[in-house]
Amino acid sequence: MNPKNISSAILLLLGLLNTLFPLANIEAAAAAEGVIAFASARDSKPPNRGISTTIYLINADGTNERKWLENKRFGFPTPPTWSPDGRKIAFSTSKANDGLHVFIKNLRNGIQKKVTDKWEGDHLGYVVYSWSRDGKSLALSCWELPPLEASDICIIDVEGRRLKNLTRFAGVEDSAPSWSPDSSKIAFMSNRNGNDEIYVMDADGRNPVNLTNHPSWDSSADWSPDGEKIVFFSHRGGQSDIYVMDADGANVVNLTNHPAEDRVPSWSPNGQWIAFQSTRDRNWEIYVMDADGNNQTRVTNHPDKDVRPVWVIPDRSLPVGTRGNHVTLWGRLKSERQ
Repeated sequence: MNPKNISSAILLLLGLLNTLFPLANIEAAAAAEGVIAFASARDSKPPNRGISTTIYLINADGTNERKWLENKRFGFPTPPTWSPDGRKIAFSTSKANDGLHVFIKNLRNGIQKKVTDKWEGDHLGYVVYSWSRDGKSLALSCWELPPLEASDICIIDVEGRRLKNLTRFAGVEDSAPSWSPDSSKIAFMSNRNGNDEIYVMDADGRNPVNLTNHPSWDSSADWSPDGEKIVFFSHRGGQSDIYVMDADGANVVNLTNHPAEDRVPSWSPNGQWIAFQSTRDRNWEIYVMDADGNNQTRVTNHPDKDVRPVWVIPDRSLPVGTRGNHVTLWGRLKSERQ
């Protein structure tokens, strides 16, 4: 073939590819670094079809997707949350018909313990969301026993000796706590004013403040690593979008502004990116975007739902790079099934 014709054909192909897969998105996916954990229903079987029974890991650029943890019978309401030093994970699941409990697993030796065992019977279940900065405590949603349909924000030490209820607001759902980077405050969702709003309170439960105060529902708050901003999702535009605001509730900005449903944002440890789940491809997939909302890029691609992304915190004491670190951890844990 004539070299000129070959060159023209290449340019035509590149133009077609850029139409199908915009170049800005390809570059953004290649630039995103780190590892994301997410819950997926792709391995669920009847009678639990559609339940998120498996936790997957995937590089933020969409490569090296791998199955990590699995509980075929009871699944996972949320993905694990990493300790500040990256050496442990905390997660909620059930081993039997005893409600949801919190477990901590040491990623180096695989030892796992049930943190809420002492408190079985005090609540219907415990869902863990966040570690304190010093790694000594966990923030939970504690679901009340019937006939109450409510939940509270609780703090438990990692040994499971002390459980403290911070909100105790009768008949109200307080959930999804997120500790500020300096552990002085906790953001959470509450419907105490009639609809879901983002609140912030002191770490001891005092001085709760409604940050969003909007007639539409707001949920899933996550702090930026510098503690200056909070990302969340809101239905205020007629569909769910990802928003960011200052830590005092000022300067609310819509980051996604898409007609599909965008929910459950998670800030990367270095503050450069935000992961979230979206239905813009007709089912729930994991996406990553720049922290300012640019370069929104799909990371997963599967016909079953992939939801609730969280960023992996690397074990910085290991003498390997971030990506190598998580490949190593996967190698150690891939044979373990919950």
